[in-house]
Amino acid sequence: MTETGPVTTHVLDLRDFIRTLRSFWAGAVTVLGLTVTIAACWTMTQDRLFTSTASAIVQVAGADDVGLALSAENLAKSKAESYAEMSHSIAVANRAAAALGADADADAERLIKRIASSVPADTSIVEIEAVAGNPEDAQRLARAWTDALAANVDQMNTDAGQDTEGAGTVRLVPLAVATLPTSPTEPRVGTVILVATLLGSVGAVLYALVRNQLDRRIRSAEILEAELGLPVVGRLPFVEHLENRRALATDAVPGDGADTRTAAALTEALREIRTNLSFLNVDDPPRSLVISSSTAGEGKTTVAANLAATIAQSGQQVVLIDCDLRRPAQANLLGLTNGTGLSDVLSGRAKLHEVVQHRSDVENLHVITSGRTPPNPSELLASRAMRDLVATLEQDAFLVLDAPPLLAVTDAAILSREADGMLLVVSAKRTTLDQVRRAVDAVHRVSGRIFGAVLNRVPVRGIDAHYFGYYADAHYYVSPASEMTKAEQPAAGPASRPSVGGVADQCSMSVPGPAHHAPTRGPR
Repeated sequence: MTETGPVTTHVLDLRDFIRTLRSFWAGAVTVLGLTVTIAACWTMTQDRLFTSTASAIVQVAGADDVGLALSAENLAKSKAESYAEMSHSIAVANRAAAALGADADADAERLIKRIASSVPADTSIVEIEAVAGNPEDAQRLARAWTDALAANVDQMNTDAGQDTEGAGTVRLVPLAVATLPTSPTEPRVGTVILVATLLGSVGAVLYALVRNQLDRRIRSAEILEAELGLPVVGRLPFVEHLENRRALATDAVPGDGADTRTAAALTEALREIRTNLSFLNVDDPPRSLVISSSTAGEGKTTVAANLAATIAQSGQQVVLIDCDLRRPAQANLLGLTNGTGLSDVLSGRAKLHEVVQHRSDVENLHVITSGRTPPNPSELLASRAMRDLVATLEQDAFLVLDAPPLLAVTDAAILSREADGMLLVVSAKRTTLDQVRRAVDAVHRVSGRIFGAVLNRVPVRGIDAHYFGYYADAHYYVSPASEMTKAEQPAAGPASRPSVGGVADQCSMSVPGPAHHAPTRGPR
C-alpha cells in the first residue's frame, strides 16, 4: 500500500483570500447591502435636529495700561471658562425660558439638555449651541440663552456691588447673532452610512471566510494536495456539449467555437495524464488501472473511456472493462451493445473472444462491457476468475477498469487490489473533502493503492478557472483527423467484433475457469 503523503495545513494566502471573496461575492455583497440598508432605515426613523450657534465675548473694563491689559486678558479667559459652565445652570435656563414665553418648553431642565457651550482655545469667547426640532426654534433658543447668560453675569456683578461701567468690571457681551441652520445636524447621515459601510465590509469579509471554512467542496488541485496529500495526476476541463452527449473528446465537431477549443484542451489534458502515468514508476510502469470516484455523477465513466482512448491512440493495446455491474454506462457512452460482457465471462457463460468489442474509429481500443447484471457483483469481482482475467489481459495490453463509486459499494476497493492502482476522479466544485477522505480510507483499508486524483470538470473561465494553454485561447492546433467534416468522420455506431488477431486472440480467447487458472499475481 502506498500512502498519499503527509497532510499539511493549508494557509490562506492573499491569492486564496481574493479567490474566497470572489467565490462568495454574492453573499458578501448581500451582507454589505443589508448593513447599509438597515443603517439608512434607522436614520430615516430618527427625529431631525437643527443646531444654531451664538457667541459672546468676555470683556474687562478699564484696562488702559499695558500691564493691566495683560492681566485683564487673562482674567477674561478664565472668566470665559466659568461662564461656559454657568450656561448650564438652572438660573440661566429659567431666564431663557421666560424670554421664550409660551412658545417654548417651560421645563428649564429639559432646555438645559438642548444646550452645549464651549470656549475656543486661548480665547475669551463663549460659544452657545442650541438644538431644536426646526431651524427657527434653534435660532430663538440660542439667542435667548446667550442673552440670559449675559443678563445673569450682569446680575452677579450688581449683587456684588460692582459698578457695571467701572474699571475692572467683567461683562459678557453678545458677539455674533444666532445663525439660522439650513440643514439638520442629527442624525449625521454621512457618518452613519460611512460607519455602516465599514462595518458591512468587515461583516462581508467575515462571511466569506466563514463560508470558505464551512464549504468543503474541492475547487482546485491545490486544495486536494494541501488538505489530503493526494497528488493530482491531471486536470480535465469542463466540456458542456460532451457532458450532455456523454461522448468521447474525439467526437467533438470542429466549428463549435469555444466548445471545440475546450474539447481540444480536454484532449491535451488527457495526453498529459497519459504521460504522467508513465512516470509513476519508471522501472515498473503500471499495466492496469482502476478508475473510480467517491460518489456517482463525478464523471468517472467518461474519464475512463477518454483515458483509454487516449492511451490507445499512442499505439498501445488497451482493454477498457466496464466493471460497474450495477449501473453500467460504457456501452451507452461508446455506442456498443451490452448483450454479453464481463459478468458472463466471469460466470463461465461466455468466452472472452465472444464479448470483446471495439469502435472502428479508435484503433487499439478493445472494450468489454458489463454484461448481464448479476445478483452478487461484489463476490464476482472478488473472484479468482476476475483476478486471472486481469493477470491474463495485462500481459499484452493496458487495462482500464471502470469501477463503481467507492462510497456506494465495495466493488472499487476490491478491484484496487487486483489492479496496479487506482485513479480517483474528483468533480471540481462538487465533491467535498470529506467524501474524498472517506474514499481514500476505503481503499487503504483493503491495502489498495491510489496513484492520485484527476480533477474533473475544471472551469475554463470564471473564478475557479484553470488555464489550459493554447486551447483556452482563440488560436489552437487542430490535428489532421479533426479537420474532416462531420460526414467524413468514421461512424462510431454499433461496434463490430474482432475476428482474428488482437488482444483477445493473443490471450487464447478464454478466461481460466476453476479447472484452469492463470498464474496468481504476486504482491503489489
